[in-house]
Amino acid sequence: MTRPTIYLDSNATTEPLQEVRDGINSCLADGWANPSSIHRPGFSARSSIELARGSVARLVDADPGRIVFTSGGTESANLAINGVLSDPINACSIISNPLEHGAVSVPVHDAGRRGAKVSMVSHDRDGQIDLSDLEDRLSKVSSGSRLVSIMWVNNETGVIQPIGQVARLCRSFGWILHCDATQAVGKLPLGDEVEQVDLLTFSAHKFHGPKGIGALRIRDRSVLGPVVTGGPQESGLRGGTENTPGIVGMGIAAERAAAWLDDDGHVKVESLRAQFEQRMGDLGGVTIHGEGAPRLWTTSCIGFDQVESESLLMMLSEQGVCASGGAACASGALEPSHVLVGMGVPHDLAMGSIRFSFSRLTTPEQIDAACEIIEASVRRLRSMDSSTD
Repeated sequence: MTRPTIYLDSNATTEPLQEVRDGINSCLADGWANPSSIHRPGFSARSSIELARGSVARLVDADPGRIVFTSGGTESANLAINGVLSDPINACSIISNPLEHGAVSVPVHDAGRRGAKVSMVSHDRDGQIDLSDLEDRLSKVSSGSRLVSIMWVNNETGVIQPIGQVARLCRSFGWILHCDATQAVGKLPLGDEVEQVDLLTFSAHKFHGPKGIGALRIRDRSVLGPVVTGGPQESGLRGGTENTPGIVGMGIAAERAAAWLDDDGHVKVESLRAQFEQRMGDLGGVTIHGEGAPRLWTTSCIGFDQVESESLLMMLSEQGVCASGGAACASGALEPSHVLVGMGVPHDLAMGSIRFSFSRLTTPEQIDAACEIIEASVRRLRSMDSSTD
């Protein structure tokens, strides 16, 4: 008998809603015309895109004209970062956080290799940035293209950065702020802080939309130049025929996410992580990474003493529980997560860390069932480790 899947890997991707799938299929069947064409089917496709743009704009509290569609969060971040660096590269300055996702850290480091001045703000042991250090770095540069790139919610630990305070500091010193909000949009109310962010990037598949479609929210179009050229689409900032089915799916997912947030859905699911971490804590020998900082309800990154994450993940997968490790395969070798290493987590504990991530579709019953499987698996691996000592 096949075990039911308990999906606790929602920071990686979320299950598309049935309404999203239906909307995409309908668009593929009936709305496949080129939205730039001057005929009725083309006009219909264009109308579908603009309706979806309005839905996405409402989710992030923006005017529809400030939303640019891309292929996902990574492209959005690249457009935000590289689109700002309009001066000669050696006149550009970037401040970022060493715990960023690769969608930000790679283009930032690439800019540094090309001559931009790149510096990394310090952070505490939970991964929250040091605002005093940020202010000091901001005050030292007053000319050229100046960009700060800080994520709203960390994808591995769920730690929430004080984006409102970051934005106010950037504004006071004349820096542009890009925020990777991929793990935040559709999962928590963005509040007044979002209006202070110059460039906000996010992806549909993190809030029950399709993969291959994301967006960039622009506060002021004048700060950004195009990166993908060759067509007038997306106001000239992202050339190429639009992915109408993906955009339609993102629009539907945005509508559902906005309604869920309006109904305080994020408050109702807060207990899921608390329920999960209480059970894990009862195991003993566990560390909850980022526990001392504000964290989003979606994420619980746990280090298990005397356990290798790869072995635990394989054991959980065989029993239907899906999660992610605190390590990634690089150059054929399993290495600890740069986020956990950057937070000062000891090597062995980082190698024994698992990220469990929840969505609004996760149920308390699934949490209970997963906990039983995880507890038994950890105990088994620890007993095996003890027997080999």
